[in-house]
Amino acid sequence: RCTTPAPIPCAWAAARARPGASPPAMERPSWEVAGAQDSGLSALFKGASLISKGGEAVSVLSALKNRTALLYFAAGWSEGCRSFNKVLCEFYDVVKQSDDAITVIFVSSDKSREEQLAFFAGDGVHAEWFMVEWTPNLEELAKTFEVEQTPRLLVMDQHGRAVVENGLEQVLDMMEQRRCGSQAVVAERWAEWRRLAGNWRLSGGHAAIGTGGGGDGGA
Repeated sequence: RCTTPAPIPCAWAAARARPGASPPAMERPSWEVAGAQDSGLSALFKGASLISKGGEAVSVLSALKNRTALLYFAAGWSEGCRSFNKVLCEFYDVVKQSDDAITVIFVSSDKSREEQLAFFAGDGVHAEWFMVEWTPNLEELAKTFEVEQTPRLLVMDQHGRAVVENGLEQVLDMMEQRRCGSQAVVAERWAEWRRLAGNWRLSGGHAAIGTGGGGDGGA
């Protein structure tokens, strides 16, 4: 019989979606990214850069264009984050088999740059993921999306809002159903997330978080 594995021992359990919770309101800051004409690709995520697993700064135009971004708030000091890494990597690989539009961006809740880099460089973090480089704005980003516990996984829409706030719980549920024989659950849920999120694309000379509505858009 398929049984539910032991819960991840971490503070994530306290971060489950609140009943009736809704995505952040429109007046909250939108994480729009400046384009090449304005900043030479330097003003990413309010001045921070996206960094690849290999340590290279990555153009947001190539990292996010026509992709659905998952913000992954995590920290090396959290045992639950290290455990969830394995599940999220598995989910990522399953999605990538049929759709390469998924992008995971690690946002550190570590206490120092050194701890952030050590966690991101570890074997548990997927080789294709990105991270937001260490800056004081990381705390502001967490506050924007009311991240009080880690790990936390958000699915972002075209306006820089979280359209799925309980991504962690949904991923855990999907992968458990898949282990129990429901092979289609990941594809179905991912398609729903894509419809909610739209696409990240170029608009008006700037790299912004999408302009299209639901559906595949420019996928």
